[in-house]
Amino acid sequence: MGKTISDQVIEILVESGITWACGVPGDATDLMLASIYTSPEIDFYLTRHEETAGFMSSAYSKLTGKLGVVLACQGPGSAHMVNSMYDAKMDKVPMLVITGQIESAVIGTNTVQEIDQLSLFNDVAYFNREVRSSNNLVDVLQLAIQTAITKRCVSHISIATDVLRQPKVSRMPSIEALHLDYQVVPGDAAISDAAEILNGIDDVAILYGGGSSRACAELLQIADLLNAPLVHTVRSKDIIDNAHSHYVGGIGFKGSKNGCAAVKKCKALLVVGCSFAWRDFYPEGVPIIQIDIESGRIGVRCPIKVGLLGDSKLALQKLIPLIQQKTNNKFLSNLQHSHNKAIIALDKKAELGRDGPISSPVVTKAVSDLLTDDAIVTVDGGTVSVWANNWLRLNGKQRLIGSTELGTLGFGMPAAIGCQLVSPGRMVVALCGDGGFQMTLGDLSTAVKYNLPIKVIIYNNFAYHFIELEQLKEGVAECYTKLNNPDYAKLAESFGANGYSVKHGDELESALEAAFSSDGPAIVDVHVDTKELIMPTKITASMIMMTGKSMLKTYLSKDKNT
Repeated sequence: MGKTISDQVIEILVESGITWACGVPGDATDLMLASIYTSPEIDFYLTRHEETAGFMSSAYSKLTGKLGVVLACQGPGSAHMVNSMYDAKMDKVPMLVITGQIESAVIGTNTVQEIDQLSLFNDVAYFNREVRSSNNLVDVLQLAIQTAITKRCVSHISIATDVLRQPKVSRMPSIEALHLDYQVVPGDAAISDAAEILNGIDDVAILYGGGSSRACAELLQIADLLNAPLVHTVRSKDIIDNAHSHYVGGIGFKGSKNGCAAVKKCKALLVVGCSFAWRDFYPEGVPIIQIDIESGRIGVRCPIKVGLLGDSKLALQKLIPLIQQKTNNKFLSNLQHSHNKAIIALDKKAELGRDGPISSPVVTKAVSDLLTDDAIVTVDGGTVSVWANNWLRLNGKQRLIGSTELGTLGFGMPAAIGCQLVSPGRMVVALCGDGGFQMTLGDLSTAVKYNLPIKVIIYNNFAYHFIELEQLKEGVAECYTKLNNPDYAKLAESFGANGYSVKHGDELESALEAAFSSDGPAIVDVHVDTKELIMPTKITASMIMMTGKSMLKTYLSKDKNT
């Protein structure tokens, strides 16, 4: 039997360097799965939900920078993909989604499971095409892969089922075009303008984001020249060793008071690979220099003095030779002192939290202390992302993978599965809230099926607690947030995983140590303080008033939020 278009699709993926894909079978993709089954060079990982497959792929791309591939069938299979595709789009990582479609002869007739996939994915997929003929499939697939890699975006192609059955065509893609070597570097004049500002002002701060992931050495070098504190976004916490002398914490409501103060009180700000969204945290009336590889992100959040369009690493390499060594280090020294005090206070809070209800800082600090030197931590949306951003101490080799821009629940465990698949020798730990974990818990069976030794820590407060904190801020009663959770430890065991339950502080360390030393996947269900608060970096009279209103309204209607 001759090769088919389905076989050719898989051949092109293999030639492009793809070694695995994931998803859920369906009649429109069955042919591609059959082609993978007979290919020794590519694997397929079966999931219980397409969204999980998408999160696995997105996390893989965030970890490695490589292209993740997901296969989904027509109709409901493709509809389930949307949330995870937005995660990849907003965090700017490459993803290729191949969906099947109904027979080409009946497209447009409103037949069973027909949905307009191009309209569905029009916003989320930078490249979005439907193939109804074998004549152009090779070209379209090449463009999809090429676009996803070079633009770091989501590409989607929908292939009609009957096309996949057709004989293989003679044309193969130009594989060289799929791996283009290119550089985006700022012009000399803009670099010179930036250097002049930075050389003429003391008390410079550096705010770095995910776009600086390849520029760790350059960040440290320019920070040393400028005697500048380094402040990270949530997405960039793992880039620089958190014990480095220039590291002073994070920015924003998930960050630290010290990190926010470094940015707010500086006299000049260098923003590297970052488009931090909340304008209130930027300084006023000081020159801001922003480096970004996307022109659409420069000057959007704050007024800038100089915009440097280019790759962060390359831009810094051009800028550094023009920077003069500063001798005044008072600004940095004061921030280092306050940062060290803050770390002592955070550790003390983690120790004090061992009595009474278990605090989330206690859990996070305990996990951090057990991480191996190259561990990968994935984190869900919600309050757990705040604890991770403040109580994890990462060494620059460890990785923190989250849904940073979309902030979706349900990301943590699927992300851990994706990371563990490509890093079989590394410790992979997922930090999940109970709300987020239960959204995708079905794919715990995927971790068990492939014997992936991920460790999932559930911060179980029996509520959508982040929503409750938002309700406090709005001055309304807590309502419709309480969750009736199962016993997650027993549930884990029913899946074939190891399960541990922690309801008292003196059980925490032994449960974590047992889980981390166990073979295969493990769940640690920690019952954390249901009333703990996230302290803002700045407390206002309005916050206090709104919190009081919310607490009073909650008390008066306490029987409803169950």
